[in-house]
Amino acid sequence: MQNEAKKTKPEQRQLENLKQEFQILGLDILGVCETRWTGNGRFTSDDIIMLYSGGQDHSNGGGIILKQDTAKSLISDRVMAIKLRATPVDMNIIQAYAPASASTNDEINTFYEQLGQAMTICKST
Repeated sequence: MQNEAKKTKPEQRQLENLKQEFQILGLDILGVCETRWTGNGRFTSDDIIMLYSGGQDHSNGGGIILKQDTAKSLISDRVMAIKLRATPVDMNIIQAYAPASASTNDEINTFYEQLGQAMTICKST
């Protein structure tokens, strides 16, 4: 998992604007495009988490903003599991990136252990 990233002042202002709109609209999750932020990372700011992915220059880029109490788990660089409170039913999302067939047995076993953790998280209340 990426370390907490530090953003420049313009990027911090963008984040503050996004947080304000997120709270005004009463959202639990929000997808954003054209962040124009470089690299990949994660922010925790007040009661939200922002996951973002961008290129090497300040073009394109996207992200997901979640309430901290909405996002239950980010497991590893290969497995992410989140539980979303939704209506009429809650949703579980597992995103997995399996190792290639050339990977070592240890890498493959670790992946399946992490996938099992994600499934356990999704089964819990």
